[in-house]
Amino acid sequence: MESFFILRNISDPKKIMAENNGFNKFAFFLGPVWGIFRGLWFEGLIWFWLINFAIYIAPQFSFLFILTSSIFWGFFGKDIYIQKLLDSDYIPEDIVVSNSSQKAILIFSSKKK
Repeated sequence: MESFFILRNISDPKKIMAENNGFNKFAFFLGPVWGIFRGLWFEGLIWFWLINFAIYIAPQFSFLFILTSSIFWGFFGKDIYIQKLLDSDYIPEDIVVSNSSQKAILIFSSKKK
């Protein structure tokens, strides 16, 4: 069971999103690529630039830089994404414990009635 943040779109109140918080395997393995596909353009491109710059400065530590990047994106990628949603057009509604995002939305919808 995981905790899911229920977010509602301000401009379209029928649009509800459930995002879990915590470690993300896809963000761990894909890093800034995952961020770019999630709409974190600035963060992903800056991270690519920083990793390339660090590898250029100290190529013998390239594995360490990439591993550190993967750990960072794995643990903090979801947090950055949720903050982007909150800064854009979404507001937090509730926190629901569930197995999946679909079940979290279903639980949230049944609570509201």
